[in-house]
Amino acid sequence: MQNKTLIFLILALFLAVSEAALATQTYTLSTADIANPERGFFEQTYAYVAAPQTPATLYTPLQDNLNLSQFGLLTARKITVVQRLISLKNFIAPVPDTDTLPSAFLNSVANDFTQARDRGIKLYVRFAYDFEGVTPSVPITRIIAHIQQLAPLLVQNADVITHLDAGMLGAYGEWYPGFPAPMGTDALRAQVINAWLAVLPPDRTIALRTPLYKQTFLNSPVALSSGFDASPASRIGHHNDCFLRSISDLGTFDTLNPDLRAQQRQYLRDENRFVPQSGETCGFFTTTTFEICGADENCANLSDCPNAVLQVAKQRWSLLNTRQFPGLVIPPGAPGFPAGGLWHQAANACYPEIKKSLGYRIQLVRSELPASASVGSCGWNASVTVRNVGSAAPFNPRGLKLVLEPVAGGSPVQVDLLQPNSSLYDPRRWLPDAGEITFGLGSQLPSNLSPGSYRLHLFLPDGRFNLETVPAYAIQTANVGLWNMAKGWNSLNHSVAITPCTSFSIAGNLAGLNLGASVTLSNTVSGENLVRSANGAFAFATAQLSGTNYNVIVQTQPSEQTCSVSNGSGTVAMTSVSNIAVNCSSNNFLRDGFE
Repeated sequence: MQNKTLIFLILALFLAVSEAALATQTYTLSTADIANPERGFFEQTYAYVAAPQTPATLYTPLQDNLNLSQFGLLTARKITVVQRLISLKNFIAPVPDTDTLPSAFLNSVANDFTQARDRGIKLYVRFAYDFEGVTPSVPITRIIAHIQQLAPLLVQNADVITHLDAGMLGAYGEWYPGFPAPMGTDALRAQVINAWLAVLPPDRTIALRTPLYKQTFLNSPVALSSGFDASPASRIGHHNDCFLRSISDLGTFDTLNPDLRAQQRQYLRDENRFVPQSGETCGFFTTTTFEICGADENCANLSDCPNAVLQVAKQRWSLLNTRQFPGLVIPPGAPGFPAGGLWHQAANACYPEIKKSLGYRIQLVRSELPASASVGSCGWNASVTVRNVGSAAPFNPRGLKLVLEPVAGGSPVQVDLLQPNSSLYDPRRWLPDAGEITFGLGSQLPSNLSPGSYRLHLFLPDGRFNLETVPAYAIQTANVGLWNMAKGWNSLNHSVAITPCTSFSIAGNLAGLNLGASVTLSNTVSGENLVRSANGAFAFATAQLSGTNYNVIVQTQPSEQTCSVSNGSGTVAMTSVSNIAVNCSSNNFLRDGFE
C-alpha cells in the first residue's frame, strides 16, 4: 500500500511539473510572395471604358475590368487590392440634375463593392471629376452634396475599402490648382477633408497628395505620436503619385529647401506608423530646373533599385500601383515591354523584393507552449513571438485570436487576445522597428473547453465582424507549412492536452490544545483564517489550485499556550495537502516568586 501511495505521489508531481514546463517551438521562415490583405502592389481600374470620357460613356463594372486584365488573375499575381478610380465627370455641367447623383450610378458603385467582396479583395477608392488631365470647375456646394450622397454607400461597404483618396479637386483628383494656387484654395481643400471625415466610418482613413496638405489642414508640422483614436489627424494618410520621379518626387516634398524636404520625409516616416502610405511612380528619375539638391542628398538615379528598395522601407509604403509608371513596374510581356519595366530586369530585378516588403510581412519566430494545461481559473502559461519584416504595419483594425481545434473533431474554440492600442496585442502596432514581439496567449483557457487534445493556431482575421470568418481577409504569416487556406489560420505546430481545473484542500492535524481554548490559524497566501477550539483534523475552506503556494501560520495563540506549525508551507501539487501539524504546549511561568 505504501508503494502504491509513493507511485501516485511521484506521478502527481510529474504531471504538475509537465504542465508547468514549456516547450520551445521554432518556425521555418518563408521567402515566398504571399497574398495578404490591404498591402502590396495594387491593380488599377477605371469605372469607364476609356478616355476620352463623354456623358455617353458607360460605367464599366469592376468584374469587367478584372476579367479583361491583360496580366492575368489577381490570385495568381498575389494581388489583393484594386484601386477603383470612379469618375464623376457626368455631373460637372451646371444643370439642375447634376447636384443629385442618380440611383443608377450609385447602384453601379455598390455593385463594385459586392464584386470585390465576392472575390476576397478590397478597393482603394478615389472619386474625381476628371481622369484625363483637365482641371474641372465644380462648385464646392455640389462637391459636398455628392460626398454626402455617397455616405450611405461608403458606410455600408467600408469593410472592403482599404482607404480613400481625398480626390474631387483638380486634374485626376490630385488637388493641383495651378501655380500659384488661387485664393481660398486651402479653405476649399479643408471643406473636402471635413466632408469625407464626416461621412466615412471612424476606422477608415483618407489620403492626401502631399505632407504639406495635411500640415496645413491641421495647422501643425508635428507628426502623429500615436494613432487609431478616430481623431482627424489619425484618419488622414498619404498618397504619393510621383514616387522617385525627381528630388522632391515632383512636388510631393519641398522643391527648393533641402532641409525642409528632409523634415517632410521624416514627417512621413513618423506618420506612416499609424496611417497608410500609397501611390505610384510616374516616370524615370530626372533632375529638374526648379529643384535644388542639398549637400547631403543623393540626387542621382533615385528610381534605380537600391534607392527604390530603401525608400519603400524608409517611408513605410503599404500600397503601390502595379501599372504606373510602366517603364519601372510593368510586368514582362506587356506591349512595348517584353522584358518588363526596369524593376523586373536582370540588372535590377527588385520588383519581387519590393512586392514582398510593401506593407506588413509578419513572421512567426517561435512559441513557448506547454504539453498540457487546465481550463478556467487554473490558468496557463504560453506565448508566441512574431516579427514584422515588411515596410509598415497593418493600418486597419485587425483581430488577434488563439484557436484551439479539437484533434478528435468538433467545433474549435477561440480565445480573443486583442487589446486595442497595445504594442503587444494590437497587430496595427507591430512595426518593423520593434524587432521581436512576444505576447502571451491569455492568462487562462475558456472554461467551456472539454477535456482532450487540441491543435493550436494563431488567427489574425479582419477587424470587421462580417469579414472575420472569411479566410481571404486573414493574415498569413511568412512561414513554411503553417497556413490553413481553408480556415485562415496559422498553425503553431503544437497540440496541448486539456484537463479539468481541479483544486486541492489545505489540511492537517491540531494536537495539544487545552480544553476550552482556541487557536487562530491563517493561510497567508489565500488570506483565509481558521479558528479551531478542539484537537483533531482541520482543513481550510478555500481549496487551492495545483502550482500555487500555501503558508500556514498561527495568527492568534491560545491563552496560556504556545502553538507551533510544522510542514506549514509549500507548493500544491496534484493532490491535497494533509501533513500540516500544529502542536500546542502549556507555557511555563513564575507566579508570586514560585514556580
